[in-house]
Amino acid sequence: LVVLGNPLLDFQADVTAEYLAKYSLKENDAILVDAKSGDAKMAIFDELLQMPETKLVAGGAAQNTARGAAYVLGAGQVVYFGSVGKDKFSERLLNENEKAGVKSMYQVQNDIGTGKCAALITGHNRSLVTDLGAANFFTPDHLDKHWDLVEAAKLFYIGGFHLTVSPDAIVKLGQHAKENSKPFVLNFSAPFIPHVFKDALARVLPYATVIIANESEAEAFCDAFQLDCANTDLEAIAQRIVKDSPVEKTVIFTHGVEPTVVVSSKGTST
Repeated sequence: LVVLGNPLLDFQADVTAEYLAKYSLKENDAILVDAKSGDAKMAIFDELLQMPETKLVAGGAAQNTARGAAYVLGAGQVVYFGSVGKDKFSERLLNENEKAGVKSMYQVQNDIGTGKCAALITGHNRSLVTDLGAANFFTPDHLDKHWDLVEAAKLFYIGGFHLTVSPDAIVKLGQHAKENSKPFVLNFSAPFIPHVFKDALARVLPYATVIIANESEAEAFCDAFQLDCANTDLEAIAQRIVKDSPVEKTVIFTHGVEPTVVVSSKGTST
C-alpha cells in the first residue's frame, strides 16, 4: 500500500466552546492557516503548548491511516510519502512510523518547519486548525526518485488534504494505478476541499476507484459540483458520482451514528 498525504504533528487539547468562538472556529470543521499570512489563529499553537494537558501526537490524516493499515497488513507493507522539515518534530513522526511498521519516504525541507495541526476537542467534536509548513512543499519528482516503490504497490490511498499541495503528484499516481488496474482510494478529508479546491478534485476524481467522505463533505461536493439532487441525500449524491465516473467506482459515505452509505456499480447498501 502506498499512501500520499501531509505529515503533521498534532497538538491535541480539550477546549471550551468559548475558546472556539474566540477564533471564530466551528465544531467538526477543518481549516488551513499560513504562518506567513499573520493570521491570528497561528497563536493557537503557542497557547496549546502552554496548556499542561496538551498532547503532542504524530498525525496527518493519511499518515494515521498508513499506521492503521500497517497494523492490519503487517510491518513493511505500507509506504508513506509526504514532506517534512529537518527538525525534532519530523524525528518524532519518523519514530512513530517506524514503531508502527510504516516505511517513511519523506521529502525533507531544510529551511521549513514540519507541519502541525491543532486538534481542538469539545465533547465528541473536533475542530482542526492546520499549518502545513513543510508538508505544503511536496513535489512529484520525489515520487520519481522512488518509483520502484510505486511500481511494487498493489493499491494507493490518497488523503484529500494533499489536493491543496500537489494535485500533479496525485495524478501521477492515479495514472499509474489506472494503467495497471490498481485500486486507487481517495478520501475527501474536509468540506472545504470540494469548494476551495474544486478544480484539483475534478482532476483526480476520474482515477479514484474508491471514494470515502462523511456527510458534510458529501454535502459540500453536491453544492460545489451542482448535482441535481438534495445535498442531504447521501445515496443520490453517491449514485451521481458512480454514474458519471469513467472507471468502476465505489463511494462510501459515513454519517456519524447513522448508517454508512455504500454505492457502487453493483448496487447500494447501508
